[in-house]
Amino acid sequence: MMKSINHFVCFAVLLLTLVQASCDSYPNQPDAFEGSVWPTHTAVDYFNRFHAFTVGNDGLYTLDEMERRTVELIVNAENTIDVALEYFESERIADALIAAAARGVSVKIVGDVDRRGQSGFRRIESAGLDVVYGDGEITWQAVFGRDLVYRQGEDNLMTHNFVIADRLRIVNLTGGFPLDGGESIQAGFIAASEDLVKDFGDCFDQLHGGIFSTAQTFFDDSVSADNNNRTSYAIEDGVMEAYFGPQERLVKEVIDRIYSARSSVRIATIDLRNREMARALRYKAASGFTVEIVLANESVIPLPGLDDIRINPNIDLTMISIDGDAPNPGTVMVLSMPLFEAVPYYFEDAGEETPLPQPSDRFTDANMWVVEQNVINPNDDYRNLATVADALYADGE
Repeated sequence: MMKSINHFVCFAVLLLTLVQASCDSYPNQPDAFEGSVWPTHTAVDYFNRFHAFTVGNDGLYTLDEMERRTVELIVNAENTIDVALEYFESERIADALIAAAARGVSVKIVGDVDRRGQSGFRRIESAGLDVVYGDGEITWQAVFGRDLVYRQGEDNLMTHNFVIADRLRIVNLTGGFPLDGGESIQAGFIAASEDLVKDFGDCFDQLHGGIFSTAQTFFDDSVSADNNNRTSYAIEDGVMEAYFGPQERLVKEVIDRIYSARSSVRIATIDLRNREMARALRYKAASGFTVEIVLANESVIPLPGLDDIRINPNIDLTMISIDGDAPNPGTVMVLSMPLFEAVPYYFEDAGEETPLPQPSDRFTDANMWVVEQNVINPNDDYRNLATVADALYADGE
């Protein structure tokens, strides 16, 4: 009998110890990464250090603070700097790039040729730095034997806004550094990660090599490819993912996740004009799911069956929040591009009185990153994004 009591006491003590340990932080758990972009020359306590945030009104940082951090990243680069910017009106960043090149750092820059007149690009070109531009107007053989198809530069977009230092550290934003962009809401992240930054670097290398989404084969296929075989990255308090364009691959990933939502879908974007995505949202709304949409401007396409649509002109991002309502863990997807639809081109068949539309990709170079909610150890990266996603809708009219 005494032996049984002793076993029971031992079991109770062990159980109490386990419960107490579960309430405490794991002893080897790394501190949350707050986005330092200073170089680290010694071993770090976690391989993929990642810090997600929003910028602007109601955001974690101001655009001036992100400009300062980006300059800090550039100033502390030791070997290489890779820059992809759609919006580049920051002369402070331009001057930091010029100074880095002068001290022997390899500086490579890509941009959208339609944005070439921005002050940042003009400043670095005047200092003698080369920029590889792409995604301008094109004339291409969409269908063999048909007339050539002409596409305007506005139909072809380079939407990346990131700066990489030494292929180890990165600052990535949805809207870059536009003129008078301080009031707009952006999303972004800072990371110190060999894996994640390598994959962004592989995307950059295509662009710097002249392979934008508008680079075509002899007939009608884009040469640009997402050669990223790794999409998930362990971070301090959870998991994040990264995906790269051309556009339609990202759009398909978003649509698939909308259909798989278990309770709610919330979208904040500059522009929603993708009919297939609207169909997915309409299906979820008709099935009783919460579907909330906030746009920067009135939709240019009809969105029947989607009643919870608001307008918030300060949006400079695309953010899709899936679930997050207990007991369903949440996911936030952030894209560098609006939710465009493929641009049609037209040709006339023999005997047809009106041109026949043929869908084509918008030729958009873009990236998407995803942050998963950690329901065991609530993570700031997810909370920083999801909180602002809710605020953007609440502040809309």
